[in-house]
Amino acid sequence: RRLSGATMQLYVDLTNARMQAVSQNNKVIVALISNNSYQIIRDLNGNGAVDTGETGTTKSIHPDYYDVTFASSSSGWNPVFEPNGTIMPPSGTINVTSSSVSTPKSITISTTGRVKIN
Repeated sequence: RRLSGATMQLYVDLTNARMQAVSQNNKVIVALISNNSYQIIRDLNGNGAVDTGETGTTKSIHPDYYDVTFASSSSGWNPVFEPNGTIMPPSGTINVTSSSVSTPKSITISTTGRVKIN
């Protein structure tokens, strides 16, 4: 249940980041800052990178899902949602694992911006 709950929390936040990018007509970055926390940042200058002065909401899955961790399948990849809902290439995957479950879950984000749990 913890693995599913953490995966769903991350999925919902990624989907909300995409909707925020569209509704605010601005790029939104989901920066994976550790194996259990991430930050949702409004990209004020639109360069697709987190710069000085650009802050956002930091979320951690560990308070509720202490044995769950996640990592991008590509080192250093942070999803950047464009104002039209697509994702700045390349697309990618976030792998979600638990120390108590042998089968991990993953979340893929296609170049069209579609967020999907696998």
